[in-house]
Amino acid sequence: MATTKADIMAICSESGKLRNFVLTAAGTDICEEYHRESTGVQRPWLETAPGLLKCQKVVYYTKGVDELNFLLTIFVKMWMTCAYENNYQSIAFGIENPAFVSPMIALAKQSLESHRKPLSVLFIISERDRPVYDAF
Repeated sequence: MATTKADIMAICSESGKLRNFVLTAAGTDICEEYHRESTGVQRPWLETAPGLLKCQKVVYYTKGVDELNFLLTIFVKMWMTCAYENNYQSIAFGIENPAFVSPMIALAKQSLESHRKPLSVLFIISERDRPVYDAF
């Protein structure tokens, strides 16, 4: 994820390993911003500046697996919509658990089909920085 170039990086990390990897790569200021924003707040996701990462914004999915189906749907659709509305060219979803990939791909595909505008969608599993699907 640290070397990925995308307008939006959307991080889905239920154990926190991938999130911590991304925060470390973004730099100390962003790490401090994330911890400040996440203290005592119960939101399904948080948004930070990119710091040292090659993107325009980073969003972090913060809820547990119990609420996954509903909130993950909102998470994917919201940030895909944000990318379209702001004329971004790309979005990269960082995923720690491979079990999340199939539903996220299905949601991204639905969004791409309904918007009919070009958008590069990248799915990266864990810290391996291995692209799983480049674009639709």
